[in-house]
Amino acid sequence: MYKSSLDHLRELSSADFFEHLFQIMISECSYLIDKKRRTLNKKLLSLSPVNNSTGYYNAKVVTNLSSRVLSNEELICLANGLDYSLPPKSINSMNVASNVETFFHRITDVYQHQKKFMNEHKDYEAINESDIRVLNTKELTLANDLSSLTKSFLQRANRCQIQKNKFDFEQQNYRKLVQKLKQDTSIIITRPDKGRGVVLMDKQDYVNKIHAILNDPSKFSSLS
Repeated sequence: MYKSSLDHLRELSSADFFEHLFQIMISECSYLIDKKRRTLNKKLLSLSPVNNSTGYYNAKVVTNLSSRVLSNEELICLANGLDYSLPPKSINSMNVASNVETFFHRITDVYQHQKKFMNEHKDYEAINESDIRVLNTKELTLANDLSSLTKSFLQRANRCQIQKNKFDFEQQNYRKLVQKLKQDTSIIITRPDKGRGVVLMDKQDYVNKIHAILNDPSKFSSLS
């Protein structure tokens, strides 16, 4: 139906007009198409079987010396290592804005002028309005363009990140597991003395071992 209507419209229109009209149609319908695609992907993910490949983990990575009994999911999560991190749920807008401002300062002489101005102000403790730097037309245009691009990027990036977090069930599960482990104040999660890995200990045992090491006169001596 859609294809036949499109072919009929192509026959009745000039090539340039049809191409222009087709681009408008694509532009207007892209949001609806993306929304429909996300809905279908969500349905497919909910119907797909659980991937059993995530059930494998290297047992040598995690050493559990605590009294807490770890579930298989917690072991898989910890086996990623202490350097493993999940992507943020949202973009840090302050960092993005700061980086864009730094970029703007580097490609113009605004920073150098500001530095010189602040040094003079520090020396003479006075501000002369004639010394205040005013952006020229090109710099104002560039600043406005960068501001618009930054706002557009942040809106799209946050929307995509929220959408990704909504559908990435593995990340959601990892966040819950990490939060659950974090809330258990009776254990300590640390690194082994040698090599890479993850070690779980009861907090009291960990504190006792630290005190034993600090009180060992062969390793430490009191300065007072």
